[in-house]
Amino acid sequence: MASLQRDPSGTYHICFRYGGLRFKRSLKTTDQRKASAASVRVDENIRLAESGRLVIPDDADIPAFLLSDGKLSTQPKKLSTITIGELFAVYRERIPAGALEATTLKSAGVHMRHFVRLIGPKKSLRTLTNSELQEYITKRSTEKGKRGNVSGTTIRKELATLGSLWNWAISQELLEKPFPRRGLVFPKRHEKPPFQTWQQIEYQIKRGGLTTEQADPLWDCLYLNTEELDELLKHIEEKSGYSFLYPMSLLAAHTGMRRSELCRSRVTDIDLQAGTIL
Repeated sequence: MASLQRDPSGTYHICFRYGGLRFKRSLKTTDQRKASAASVRVDENIRLAESGRLVIPDDADIPAFLLSDGKLSTQPKKLSTITIGELFAVYRERIPAGALEATTLKSAGVHMRHFVRLIGPKKSLRTLTNSELQEYITKRSTEKGKRGNVSGTTIRKELATLGSLWNWAISQELLEKPFPRRGLVFPKRHEKPPFQTWQQIEYQIKRGGLTTEQADPLWDCLYLNTEELDELLKHIEEKSGYSFLYPMSLLAAHTGMRRSELCRSRVTDIDLQAGTIL
């Protein structure tokens, strides 16, 4: 059944489902009577289409076709044919150079390759369903990651990437259908342990008789005190074969700068005389 929505400007939009897809289209009117009449018309035409008395062409713009009673005076707008294998390539082609960090694009590319691999490069985004995304989540959760199976956190990040590109495609009029993410079930998350000192971690390992594998998550959350941090920096300064590594580590330790921020910093960003860093 079609429903009406009203945006802040007072313009009515009609929303309905057909063929397992959800559609939304502006009615370009602020008149409630006209909007209600259009809603009744769409409901009736959907009923006729489902009974076979109204045939919707394969390449028709379904909302426009149903709103016009199947009597469009112009050639129906073709539905989106963009595939999951084309989405990232089109995105990279259209966004301005330098709009995103190279690492961001690299991560998005890795995520999208998993979708292409498990769902198929020729799968049309217009026909991608919630159940197919759920199947993707289930398959990914059985694949091996760095530590055991791929985590729910990683899979959520992959779905977030797809959703972001999907919404961009809608803004570019490459898609009409909203991202079918609602209700997806992910593997249970494993909470990371809190940051702890070296002594606290060693105490937990000894007390619990933990194996090396069991202790690994604890060491990932190691928090060095001031003396240990100075010792680590001194070791890097003395042992590193790369001249940049010590000052880079020093900045990371004392400012909290990320690796990407450190790598793209310039001489003009650092003012030793004023004691500031941008």
